[in-house]
Amino acid sequence: MQKVETLRVLSGIMTGARIDILGSPTRSYTLSSARVVDGKLQFTGALSGRGVVTSTLAGTTARATNPLPRASDADAPRRTVANEQTQSLYAATENGSGCEMIFLRMPGAQLGVVLAHKDNPLGESINRAICRVRRTLDARTDANAALESLNRLLKQ
Repeated sequence: MQKVETLRVLSGIMTGARIDILGSPTRSYTLSSARVVDGKLQFTGALSGRGVVTSTLAGTTARATNPLPRASDADAPRRTVANEQTQSLYAATENGSGCEMIFLRMPGAQLGVVLAHKDNPLGESINRAICRVRRTLDARTDANAALESLNRLLKQ
């Protein structure tokens, strides 16, 4: 009989190459390098309190935006009536990579990661590079250039 291990689900916010794990102010996972193993994107990084940990990209998803935000929402347009024209204007500014949330499988845990949205140009670049690698792997094309670009960003 095979032993079943409970999988913990964690959430994190990525700033640059560092992912701060929510609910644990002193824990973070800092990505240092990436490689492709058996057609999957793998990361090596330092997990505070545990040392070097390898994680695998388990999946990605696009950010969902509300085309009709409430007036109390922080990103709601001020004094703007939601109509076809304003919806299309705001939708155009909200386009992302399609990989705004990434899921990393780690030993004993899965980590859902979103980007810190302010003052995070390196994190945004790393996120786009992860998405490029994922897309090349999905298309079964050569991922070497995309992977090299991602590794250059992780070294910054």
